Amino acid sequence: MSRVLNAQIDKNLVAHFAFDSCDVQDKAHSITASSIGALTCDCGVSGSALRLNGGLNYADWESTGLQSLFIGDFSVSFYFKPDAAIGTMDILSKRENCGIDSFFAIRYIADQKTVVAELIQAVDNQGSLKAVLPSNSCWFHIVFTKSGNKLTLYLNGQEADSRINNYKISVANKARLTLANSPCLSVSDIRYSGLIDEIKLFNRSLTLLEIRSIYVPGDHILTQDTVIFKGSKVNVRIGQTCADKFEWFPKSDITNPMIANTVLSPTATTTYVLVSEQGSCIIRDTLKVIVVDNSQLDCNDVSLPNAFTPNGDGLNDEFGISNPYVIEVLHSFDIFDRWGEKVFSSQSATGTWDGLFKGTQLNPGIFIYHLKYTCQGKARHKSGSFSLIK
Repeated sequence: MSRVLNAQIDKNLVAHFAFDSCDVQDKAHSITASSIGALTCDCGVSGSALRLNGGLNYADWESTGLQSLFIGDFSVSFYFKPDAAIGTMDILSKRENCGIDSFFAIRYIADQKTVVAELIQAVDNQGSLKAVLPSNSCWFHIVFTKSGNKLTLYLNGQEADSRINNYKISVANKARLTLANSPCLSVSDIRYSGLIDEIKLFNRSLTLLEIRSIYVPGDHILTQDTVIFKGSKVNVRIGQTCADKFEWFPKSDITNPMIANTVLSPTATTTYVLVSEQGSCIIRDTLKVIVVDNSQLDCNDVSLPNAFTPNGDGLNDEFGISNPYVIEVLHSFDIFDRWGEKVFSSQSATGTWDGLFKGTQLNPGIFIYHLKYTCQGKARHKSGSFSLIK
């Protein structure tokens, strides 16, 4: 991520708890922090993460900025890796009591693997959002935003739930912001048990583009499904991981099947599976390597889909060239809306469009693409239309 984008995202950053020094201090030391119980740390998404044991082990923070944070627009972002449990774990909260008036809370219903984020001003002005955690991850990135009347909950860089209220919700109680120390512990909740990392608080609403840019897809293969010419190799890159055991399947045509970042050299199209272990947490991810013979390429057979659905379900979320290996050199790949405005441009044959324009998801409609490329030494072009569907 560029320094410019980093600076943009850090705009209006009220607090950042990184836990790299195994304490609960804000990185700027501008917030009064306190904790109860031994503070221990473990491998995190970035540096170290704080481990809470579910017992008398919690933290809280207080400052003028935190007291006013939940009145206007805001964002709360953090990563967590929960322990196996039964019950509702209290993660973050700012509430004076366990009533239903004026509070903010994020909890984890362990036996349902569901995160619940609540912002409540009064009985008739409240919002509750939910996100079910995927099974094939150890770490999860949660972002909760308030923008005017709209509340949105994001999970791993994708919108999971949202709600538009009739009125703006403002929470202005005098309670501290707490980690695993809600007033509801004696009523309905249990203390959070597990790892937590990179808590960031903003007094503005982050955009979807910003949320995607700060999401660290830990424990997964960063290398995309790819195409190689026969005789070539693929250098695999894995995201940030705390796993200590790795194994690739099948084990043929691999430099070392027992390490994460290895080299693949298949002689035929192969789908590889990487199994990573972090204690009791096991993650499986796949990488498909298509092997082609460049002597049999058809330069006119550049394929693009007729439609795509950028809804965050992981299926057909991006639009791009389906067989980029046909293209020796891509000179331009442009997408225009029906009014002729350019909404996407790339000079990479593997470049894809996610449906965003200037950070905003575009509405369904018909779009036009234009390609200029070189294949087998000749300049060629291709154009067509496709649909963005929700």
